[in-house]
Amino acid sequence: MKFGRLTAVNRLFRMDSNSNNDGGYICVMNSDGSGVTRLTEGTNPTWSPDGSKIAFTSNKSGNGLQLYTINPDGSVETNVMISLIIRR
Repeated sequence: MKFGRLTAVNRLFRMDSNSNNDGGYICVMNSDGSGVTRLTEGTNPTWSPDGSKIAFTSNKSGNGLQLYTINPDGSVETNVMISLIIRR
């Protein structure tokens, strides 16, 4: 498991999966370890500075890594960048 930043309310972490596409599941849980919730698949999760969003990368589209955000409750997943890989 790869753990993200610890806050007073909850933890963000990535749990490895058998998938070769996205690397694992992005999850949150309460600081006492209860309430584990799987949000989406991706890598490199991190909290926004104000704690209102989680940013992560994913190859969901199959067109290279792209930057996404998602709310901590798993709602409103948004692709915020077309691609992190510039093809020449």
